[in-house]
Amino acid sequence: MQFTAAHLDEILAANWPVAARLVAWARALAGSAAETLPKHLLLEASRILRPAESFIRRLIVIMACRIEVPQNLSSRTAAAKRPTDPGPSHRNPGVQGNLTPTEPITVSTAPFPKIIPFAFPGLWAPGMVRYTPPTPEELVAAPVPATHFFARLARLEAALAAPDAAAKRLALWMARRRAALKAARKPVRTLPIRPWGLMPGRVSAALDALTLDRINYTSRGAQAALEGVWNTS
Repeated sequence: MQFTAAHLDEILAANWPVAARLVAWARALAGSAAETLPKHLLLEASRILRPAESFIRRLIVIMACRIEVPQNLSSRTAAAKRPTDPGPSHRNPGVQGNLTPTEPITVSTAPFPKIIPFAFPGLWAPGMVRYTPPTPEELVAAPVPATHFFARLARLEAALAAPDAAAKRLALWMARRRAALKAARKPVRTLPIRPWGLMPGRVSAALDALTLDRINYTSRGAQAALEGVWNTS
């Protein structure tokens, strides 16, 4: 389909609450940060977290594409040279430079919903997931490290708490990458996401059909935003 600015606005308005619910469900499954988790519990929560990361990153891409970045931005920065993923991060709370939204960014996200794990297993509804009961073997298996999982979860919660700041960071990252591409004689990565068909977590068995449809639609919207749907130049 042909995306318009109105379509992208609708994507933002409709899908932030769904993304927040997925993250809240992963948090409810995993609980408070710990060094280890039972393996079956970590796998179940990861099946939710991975598509939630893709979902939130693409919502932030759509927001970032609405932001005007100064044309004379220097490419000689660490951000322009690092090959790391520019997705949601709680380690980089601010950005330098004057970034101006082409339209006001007003994303209202309600507090994380209170979710009781396994309360409605298999319920087909937006933001709900299918719970797979562990086998007896999984219940007695040794716990596995979970530090990395909880760090990822914290980054998503930080991005949900301040999506406009995350969008500004990403807009600056893309602008610096484009400046670096013009200045360099070798290829420089300028896109923050994979093509929508290669989106991480898109085949997660934990997602219901409606939530998966929302994520895929958002993915196509993010690609359209990168192609210039909101380009006012």
